[in-house]
Amino acid sequence: MMDSETADVNQMIEELDMNDPSAALLANELNNFFQELEEIQTEDILSDADIIRLVQEDARDEDESSDSKDDTLVSPGDTSKSLEIWISFYEQQDDNEFHAEDLKLFKRYFKIIKRLE
Repeated sequence: MMDSETADVNQMIEELDMNDPSAALLANELNNFFQELEEIQTEDILSDADIIRLVQEDARDEDESSDSKDDTLVSPGDTSKSLEIWISFYEQQDDNEFHAEDLKLFKRYFKIIKRLE
């Protein structure tokens, strides 16, 4: 029965118009949901309330982990490495959208970060 339901869901996902951003987002969320659902290990049959509780706990855990990432300070060493890579990339570009004035600005920030480091 589970295989039949999975096939039905997969068919619904395939029928979505992937050119529509909302449909593509829905398909992605459904796929993520079913992948995570397979990770839930239980021998009991879950009620609707149990499923809602699991989803809410998972969402709360994700919120907490994203909050802790926001509080992490970026070190001057990491910043200088990132700026150095960006400057190298910027210097290699031939496109008119990459202006020399902007490159000077990045280099100025790079010098500031090196002093902090």
